[in-house]
Amino acid sequence: MRQRDIGSILIHYFGNKILMKKLRKNNFYLYKKGEGEVLIYVNKASPYKSFLLNSENWHFVEGDLDV
Repeated sequence: MRQRDIGSILIHYFGNKILMKKLRKNNFYLYKKGEGEVLIYVNKASPYKSFLLNSENWHFVEGDLDV
């Protein structure tokens, strides 16, 4: 994006911190403007409960709000 002379991007993101690390590595900066919420329901008996409740296993962007 820098090669195309794009000065900034805006991403509303929740999930694994690897995306933010990659953006910082490429000289993009984090700008926090408020906090959002993600609500996840997991059945108590689910064998995936610990996996699903770990935000490092998720990648949500604003476009995912329609699910």
